[in-house]
Formats: sequence, structure tokens, C-alpha cells
Amino acid sequence: MISLHGKSDNNENRKQIGFARKFAEASNYKDRPGLILAPLCYQPHGGTGGGWDDAPGEETLSLVKDLLKKLPIIDEKRVYLIGYSMGGFGTWHFLKEEP
Repeated sequence: MISLHGKSDNNENRKQIGFARKFAEASNYKDRPGLILAPLCYQPHGGTGGGWDDAPGEETLSLVKDLLKKLPIIDEKRVYLIGYSMGGFGTWHFLKEEP
């Protein structure tokens, strides 16, 4: 699962990553094991820049492709993407770039 955070300064973004931690809680992970990727849309891209459709998004997509090659345990047909606010726009961008 890839979790894209919303727009704010970097310190706030680190707090927002906690949203992805809900998926890793023991009660959830026991029934639904998986990998969680929660990248940081670093400045200036996250606060005032292009967001996930800029360098952080390109780097994230590159990382996902690399993980799919290097970790055969990942089922390519079960890669899920979530995002809210700026991360929601990033979700649509990622789906456009890598349907």
C-alpha cells in the first residue's frame, strides 16, 4: 500500500504519515499482512510546489518499480494507493502515469 500525505510543511507531513500507521497496527496486520510505503513530499514540492506530480512523485514511482523487481513477495495486482488532500491529487496523478 502506498499512502500519500496532504499538503503542509515538512514537520506537519511527518505527523500525517501516522495515517498510514493505522494499516500496520497488529490487529490489522495479523489478518492483512503487507508492506506500507509512506513517502515524504519534501520541500519545496509539498508546501508550495507541484506536490506529488513533481520530483517526489517521480521518485516514489521509481521506488515502487524497484521494489516490485526486488521483492517478488509483492503481488503487482495488489498494489493499493491512497491519499488525501494533496495526496488525493497525487493518487490521480499516479493512476494516470501508471494505471
